[in-house]
Amino acid sequence: ATDEEGRLIKPGSHDPLTDIEFLTNEVVMWMVQMLTKDWDKLVRLVDYAKKPLLDTLYDRFSGLGITQAQINDALVKLDLDKKPLGKWSGDDIKGFVSMLRELSKPMVIAANKMDIPEAEDNYKRVVKEVGNRYKIIPTSADYELALRRASKANLVKYIPGDDDFEIISSNLSKAQKDALEKIKDFMHRWGGTGIMKALNTAVFDVLGMIAVYPVADERRFTDTEGNVLPDVLLLPKDATVLDLARAIHSEIAEKAVTGVDAISGRRLGVNSRLWHRAVVRIYVSR
Repeated sequence: ATDEEGRLIKPGSHDPLTDIEFLTNEVVMWMVQMLTKDWDKLVRLVDYAKKPLLDTLYDRFSGLGITQAQINDALVKLDLDKKPLGKWSGDDIKGFVSMLRELSKPMVIAANKMDIPEAEDNYKRVVKEVGNRYKIIPTSADYELALRRASKANLVKYIPGDDDFEIISSNLSKAQKDALEKIKDFMHRWGGTGIMKALNTAVFDVLGMIAVYPVADERRFTDTEGNVLPDVLLLPKDATVLDLARAIHSEIAEKAVTGVDAISGRRLGVNSRLWHRAVVRIYVSR
């Protein structure tokens, strides 16, 4: 373990809450700098040229993938939607950006190194202090890496994200057996190594994405070369067949006429909403 200056310290002695606070504050201050660049010009645009506040802020933050709805929510929650921009205080600016960060850039905390004995007390304290603000997932990247390497060497059967693994080699040393037993105990205690759970939590639970499988042959679930389910695309939960087409290629989107649910064979209009783990073929006009 290391402290804030990078010096080696006793494992478990560094306060993880300072890391969380530091990271969050760094992101907020970066966004504050984006907002306050040419602040006087921004104030004149809104307060004197009467450019809508929402449009002005959207122009400033749209490059970060922030939506007008998220900006409006942050303004309304802090009662800043009617306050002249020129009268915003420093606290108003930081408060708005902090709220916007929470709404547009939610965080999942991967509580790593949970295999270290001292880690559990820190984990419990982090959950107690900030568990109402963040999803916190106990993880061990070291154990995940060890299992992937062991799987590649045909020592174990392990699929990333599983809560257990199977030893398939009879030529393990005592040290290897002891290490794998330690990993197995950890996985039983925490439900896995936590790595895939942290990623899935961020993508599917927090961001609300869905995984969609585009195919060229809806009967065999294959692409044009016969590969079964070769691709998966992450899309927003309200994505349509047309959105899937755009994610594949703009030309496909321009020519898309209908889709087919490969599981049921049901026809889908280009504006039909998709769902998690949908397998879809898109038909295009020639």
